[in-house]
Amino acid sequence: MKIVITNVGWEDTGKMLRDIATPLEQSLNLFFDGQSHGYPLVFILVIVAFYSDSNENEKHADGYNKSGTRKDPVTNERLRHVSIGIPVDREALLAQGKEANRIAICDALLARLAQPIARMPKDFDYAKFVSDLQIRLEILKKADYA
Repeated sequence: MKIVITNVGWEDTGKMLRDIATPLEQSLNLFFDGQSHGYPLVFILVIVAFYSDSNENEKHADGYNKSGTRKDPVTNERLRHVSIGIPVDREALLAQGKEANRIAICDALLARLAQPIARMPKDFDYAKFVSDLQIRLEILKKADYA
């Protein structure tokens, strides 16, 4: 299993989100490397902090709640993917520091994962995956990897 964390936002929030998302993604991939939870796939988390209006971020994030197949650009292998959009308050991001933003993003991921949004592959153990991911995100919320 591979986990990808990406973001959608303006330049001011983009760098801030990348600085938080990149170490989170690396840590999660170390943890989930070699695990499939019953089905090999790419799990994509898209953090949306595009608008000042939270409702607009929510609507925009909903467009990322989907599953399907994609082609790996290196191996040309067809991979199953599930993506989930996570709306984040843009103004709060800009007002807070990196540590507070890291905790807020972990909390937003945890809240969104509690409810399966996209259609999951039949053999994928979503409950086990979410349980493992929740434990890992709780640990990463408290970690100091600045």
